[in-house]
Amino acid sequence: MIALSIGLLATVMALSMVGLYSAAYRDNWGQHVGLVLIVLWSAAEAVVVLQEHAVALRDMALYIALAAFACGTARKVRHHHQARIDARAGRQPTERASHNQDAMT
Repeated sequence: MIALSIGLLATVMALSMVGLYSAAYRDNWGQHVGLVLIVLWSAAEAVVVLQEHAVALRDMALYIALAAFACGTARKVRHHHQARIDARAGRQPTERASHNQDAMT
């Protein structure tokens, strides 16, 4: 359970860091500050988990939720960034991409 917790926190930390430094993720100052705080919290939480050698069930649920949200956001940003690249190059979006566009509108 400890290894899974550290892995989930590392995922949250890594994807938040990528979001901070990626030109594909267009965030405002509030989102930028939020990502910085999530990175700092994830690092501090990983230290706590390693020191205590225990993880509460409610904490594990939070780690899973944050990692799932981070992965979903990263996938969405990647998809929209690729769609912008395709549009600039004059390529038609794939059927899956156009289906996803319809679902989001």
